[in-house]
Amino acid sequence: MVPLLAVVFIVSGASINLLQQQLYYAGAGDESSMILILPTFVGCLLGGLANPRARAELTQGPGGIRRQLPFRIKQMAAMSVFDVISQILRSIAQNLCGSGMFTVIYAILPAFNGVLSYFFMGRILNIRQWAAIAVVVLGLALSAESEESDLKNDDNDKRYSVGLGILLGLAGTLSSSASYLCAELVFKNPLAPKEGTTVTAINGINNLLLTAPWLLFYSIPNRSRLIYQPVAEKNALSPTIIIFLLGGLVAANAAHLNSCYALLQITESMTLTMLQGLRAVLVFALSGALFCTPTSPEQCLSFAKVLSSCLVVTGIVIYALSTASLSKRVGDGTGSFKKNKRKLKKKLSDDNMIDDAI
Repeated sequence: MVPLLAVVFIVSGASINLLQQQLYYAGAGDESSMILILPTFVGCLLGGLANPRARAELTQGPGGIRRQLPFRIKQMAAMSVFDVISQILRSIAQNLCGSGMFTVIYAILPAFNGVLSYFFMGRILNIRQWAAIAVVVLGLALSAESEESDLKNDDNDKRYSVGLGILLGLAGTLSSSASYLCAELVFKNPLAPKEGTTVTAINGINNLLLTAPWLLFYSIPNRSRLIYQPVAEKNALSPTIIIFLLGGLVAANAAHLNSCYALLQITESMTLTMLQGLRAVLVFALSGALFCTPTSPEQCLSFAKVLSSCLVVTGIVIYALSTASLSKRVGDGTGSFKKNKRKLKKKLSDDNMIDDAI
């Protein structure tokens, strides 16, 4: 089951990056419209509700949907806030520095995940794990340096845009790591949903609620200026093709997020970071093959970029192998150092615990 989920996670994740990049080049990727991240939230919701067991868990649990839905929304609020912030920052970053460079940046997720796990979940990191994080950081630094060299003949605006994209990509990756760790905490909670797709659906609902004001009062009223006019000016793809690609983006997000939370439910967030590295390599190679043009030099492959990508992946593999051999943790891994000292004195039934929590 895990190998199949891993393949779905990698392929669907790579498809998301490539589809978003294609839509951006076609003029349908204005960052302020949120059009490229809206399919993520819709796919999240539809993908979760497609599972009958997830629907049953929300509608037939203690108190029915009137009590289950508000409780689950509150339970996963922190995860969703970090996810929305991450999606916005990553969307802007990819448009500025290109899908190839962005995926190398996003592959630094294990470094952020490890550090956040160390401080907030009481997870011990050994010397090999810290060394692996250092290798990942070295690979990222080399990638940034190679990007600077490739753009030395370009105007300052282009170089500034790529540099800003790198910084926003790092910030978005940090927020994504926080979202993963919040999701892991949800699954470790005694009141955790039994189905990973329930988390997918609730996360989609939360994300849509968080972004609805912007979409309703800015994106929709300004859709002509933000979407229709740029698409007409680019004249790269027909409206029918763009709608088809947006539909594919919804499906890819549904598959990616379902596999993400399913893996997180049966493994740990560190497993996802390793798979994200493999996704980065795939997108890195395909972006160079599909999008490298004189007007988009940041997408073109070079020896330094390939070397930096190899360093990042090597660091991820070392990290994953080190994590697999390390089982010792501080406390129970479900909170900070102080909180880990607190143990539940008795175990209540799910019904009573939910009643108390609500």
